[in-house]
Amino acid sequence: MITLVFENLDEIKNCEDASELVVDGSVYRTTMSPYANHLRMTLHYQESLNHPSTNTIRFNKTDYSIQLKHVDDKIDGKYIIPVGVNQSPESWMCDFYQDSRYDWKNLYDKLSDKYLRDLREGVAYLMIDNSLEGYHSDDIFTYLHDNAVSRSINPRQIIYVTGNLNIDDNLKEWLLLNPDKSPILTIPYAHFEFDIGRRSYETIRKDLNILPTTTTHKTHKQSVLGFDDIKLYNFLNKKARNHRFWMYTSLEQSDLINDGIVSMNPLEYHSDLMIDSNTLSYDTILESNKNLPVYAYNDNTNDKDFQYYMYNFNQKPMLNSWISIISETHFDDSQKTCFLSEKTFKTIATQTPFMILGNKGSLKKLHDLGYKTFHNIINENYDTLDSVHRIEAIVEELKAWKSNPNKFRHWSWLKSILEHNFEVLKFNSLFNPPPKFFEIAELLK
Repeated sequence: MITLVFENLDEIKNCEDASELVVDGSVYRTTMSPYANHLRMTLHYQESLNHPSTNTIRFNKTDYSIQLKHVDDKIDGKYIIPVGVNQSPESWMCDFYQDSRYDWKNLYDKLSDKYLRDLREGVAYLMIDNSLEGYHSDDIFTYLHDNAVSRSINPRQIIYVTGNLNIDDNLKEWLLLNPDKSPILTIPYAHFEFDIGRRSYETIRKDLNILPTTTTHKTHKQSVLGFDDIKLYNFLNKKARNHRFWMYTSLEQSDLINDGIVSMNPLEYHSDLMIDSNTLSYDTILESNKNLPVYAYNDNTNDKDFQYYMYNFNQKPMLNSWISIISETHFDDSQKTCFLSEKTFKTIATQTPFMILGNKGSLKKLHDLGYKTFHNIINENYDTLDSVHRIEAIVEELKAWKSNPNKFRHWSWLKSILEHNFEVLKFNSLFNPPPKFFEIAELLK
């Protein structure tokens, strides 16, 4: 039995505090745990298939009882206290940093006396869930470990969930440097696969005719415009992050801007731009900024609410281009992370070939999740390269595709891969357990 306990059962939240508003994102420091919500929504979905309801989730032909309880309910056995946290560690771990703009108290001090008592007695597990983000800092391990120890809590009672898919390797490195410390349980969780997979399933179920398929791609590319009118690529951005801007300048310098469907805002910078040990000059930034902003189809990327951008599948640019350059959130090797956001899974949902402008090893992580990529028509060696060399390799691959006279025939070879990936997206979001689910079930026995 897996029991999740909440102070606010209706919204499945713990440690709520309306005064703790994170300025940058206009969100609160604490929120719903995406991992806990995954279990709740899977429970509801599987219950809808069973009559009567059984309050269980079935994974690998085994039933697991899932209980969501209020903190004041009678709780039998061990349980989990899920606490979702927003933004970077500098926000939710603000008390760890002397120069933080926030003066909020320690996250552990927001736990009730009951929670603290049960954590000390080994009855409860505290799940800190930052899977909406992929930020990494080794300070996270220090913060979660040392604050547990100082409150007489065994660090093994702490579970850290994150969108950083490298987190297990990060923990191993930290433990080598800190051999006197006990490990917490880390869970690398690509939450946006679940989120976009569920949204895609609901879109199909409601027959909204929003998501392009390989068939609609083929029809559109053959008949509606004609091959000569299909753009080489799409490269869609809202926030001008450093690596996105660097990619834009590289496309500009390679005379590829007019071959793509591009959205980009100017970069606010007052000196040279650094990515790892590589430098883009301030003069280059000023020169590229002269041509910005640019918007695909005049769709201003600054004037709509968050939900529009989150769940906009960009059907038109996907249909009108051969390849999507996915502008992921993180890029620098020094960030020690690998994060796959909604941008990657929305592209999979539209059955569009892609290259990922993101962390080293992003394609490898997708393969681990069951997806296939496009090595038979795209040189995917870029995924193994360091830092800005990935940008250079992606640009070179675009040049090769530009000179390819058989784009449609080669694109058509991908039909089975594109359809396979869409089925994997649906299956993983509807029927696959979230990472380390079985390990959690074992802990709570």
